Amino acid sequence: METLQYTRAADIPAAQGNMVPVNMDPFLGSWINTNAASRGITSFTLTRRGDAVMIHPVAAESPSDWGEETITTYAANVDGGKLSAFNAVFDADFAETFLAANLNAGLIIIAAYTRFKDGSDRSNYFSREFYYHDK
Repeated sequence: METLQYTRAADIPAAQGNMVPVNMDPFLGSWINTNAASRGITSFTLTRRGDAVMIHPVAAESPSDWGEETITTYAANVDGGKLSAFNAVFDADFAETFLAANLNAGLIIIAAYTRFKDGSDRSNYFSREFYYHDK
């Protein structure tokens, strides 16, 4: 069986060797939830640690400090350059939360998928919130 190099034409770079790393610099710093009454993540920071970019969310309710996790960045296409989205996973003893973020109109939208691992009867759930850059 042949090893696939791509599954669609969009997986092929426009010009070999001219890929540009995703530029995170405009997005570093603090981001604030547009919903001041949110019971979820109220703010987060994006910081650079060497070659990695870290997200550090703070929630409205305990435990409010989620700590830091490395994000995976996504460009709009395989040639790179402009940030389009990112994700991170926070794994606590009782639950795992997958954060999927995308950019739109100067906001970062975070979709959070929480899955409970503690055997409780709580339903896994989804939430989505919008954040503006606190420049």
